[in-house]
Amino acid sequence: MKKFILSSIGVLLCLTISFAQDTRPEAELMNCMYNSYKDGGVAFKNILNDFEQQLVVNNFLNDASGESYIALLNKMSNKEINNLKLSSFSFNAIKEIETLSVLEAQICSQELKKELDLDKFKGTKLDSVMNEVMSADNISITQYSSSLLSFLTAEDFELDLYKINLLYFFGIVNNDIKSGIERKGSIDYKETETFNLEKSIKVFINSENKIFIDNNEVSVEVLNTKIRDYMIQNKSESYIVIENDLEVFYEKYIQVHNSIISTINTLRKELSIKKFDKEYKDLNIEEVEIVKAVYPINIRESNSE
Repeated sequence: MKKFILSSIGVLLCLTISFAQDTRPEAELMNCMYNSYKDGGVAFKNILNDFEQQLVVNNFLNDASGESYIALLNKMSNKEINNLKLSSFSFNAIKEIETLSVLEAQICSQELKKELDLDKFKGTKLDSVMNEVMSADNISITQYSSSLLSFLTAEDFELDLYKINLLYFFGIVNNDIKSGIERKGSIDYKETETFNLEKSIKVFINSENKIFIDNNEVSVEVLNTKIRDYMIQNKSESYIVIENDLEVFYEKYIQVHNSIISTINTLRKELSIKKFDKEYKDLNIEEVEIVKAVYPINIRESNSE
């Protein structure tokens, strides 16, 4: 099975969430990603724009319209296009952008889950298509394009999310997107300054995609229990350290992060009912801050060299 690169593209493939009714959920999802960059996603948007221009220059697209993207998919589906090589474009240029905080993007998405509109969001289907592509022994241009045509429209390709997915597919076909987790060093996400490093709990994902807590192998279910017990015991002093080998499958990396954040959110919901007799989503700003201070998300994520 192929591995996902630790990049904004990989994040988007895993954060299949829907949002407010008056805005396309895909736009909200993109904002989560863009706002996780210090430059607000300017550099990444420039790369996406360059990719689109190269599609026009290389005659894959007539112009930047959604209709032109649908026409391209139809040609791919009908086997009129078999070579997706671009003359002048490096897909790995994305990795040269300042590191995206995956965790920050995830937390942003979790917060937006308060207003769900599942009927408007096609990202779940998109995720399924990409999972099939990544798990297949041989990547099929026809299968990929036909699958997208079954649920995407020209209007969808006015949105960055679907253009990025096509960018990623081109990169895979051209073997220009490397596997594995490319980020090096560590990233801290802190909601409070009351955490205690000496009381931290350590989660490690090895090259075989096995999860360990304090050197003991655990399942995802046990991970949830361990994190829950740890948070209840340490509350505001909680500090979670997540370390992984570079060869870890991106799916496993995201699964562990989502599991930890979900467990903390569950504790917040329970505390909301107990303390304020209200659902977490119904709390006012002051009440939310009180709950978050009891169960903060203080996490350090890093790679083992």
